[in-house]
Amino acid sequence: MLAYKTLEIIRLGLRSLKQHALRSLLTMLGILCGVSAVISMLAIGEGTSLETQEQFRRLGATNIILRSVKPTDTSNTGQGGFAIEYGLTYMDAERIKSTLPHVEVVVPQRRIPRTVRHQHRSMRADVVGTVPWASNLTSAQVARGRFLTEIDERLSYNHCVLGSAAAKEL
Repeated sequence: MLAYKTLEIIRLGLRSLKQHALRSLLTMLGILCGVSAVISMLAIGEGTSLETQEQFRRLGATNIILRSVKPTDTSNTGQGGFAIEYGLTYMDAERIKSTLPHVEVVVPQRRIPRTVRHQHRSMRADVVGTVPWASNLTSAQVARGRFLTEIDERLSYNHCVLGSAAAKEL
């Protein structure tokens, strides 16, 4: 008896689909488009998420960047004409490393916008002073030459590493 009712329901459903073929086709197209849109949005979202995670990984998801900002000028310095120094020093970097047990590496940097020159060409660029081990924390690749070394720092050599845009322009 149950099998008979099930077969009858299926027959009625198929007859209704035949009688209203256009409505059935449009319904199927709507379902197909809706499911496709949901799957596409999920795939795009997942791809974007993976790309963002990869960018964070390359930047160093465990890196913390501390930057000092010049305080606003005040009319009364109270220092009798002496300039007030601001910013983080190399000694501050050493103190951070020795004080905080979970800090593995400290990479001090100083970024100054300047005009750089080579022979008869010049351009505006950010000049970054840093330490040789800074290259260990970035995913930057050297096209030609090398990064700074401990010897460069110890002997105070005037070496530089150019970014690709500066290398092309200069």
